Amino acid sequence: ELSVLRNGMYALSGKIFTLNHQVRDYFSQFEWYLPDTEDDEIVRSRMNDYQIQNIIRVLEMEREKGYQQS
Repeated sequence: ELSVLRNGMYALSGKIFTLNHQVRDYFSQFEWYLPDTEDDEIVRSRMNDYQIQNIIRVLEMEREKGYQQS
């Protein structure tokens, strides 16, 4: 669930999930998911400060629970 929350910020910014097929398949079911780049720099440049801070917080929560980044 935390992974979906974190990756949702990337999905909203057009990230193409090439390595994580589970995340890609999940977001592909939504009409708003319009993937157009694999370039993380481009994806992050589209995010606002609120989204970036949420990603950082979710990553902290994942680490506290012992999850590895995906």
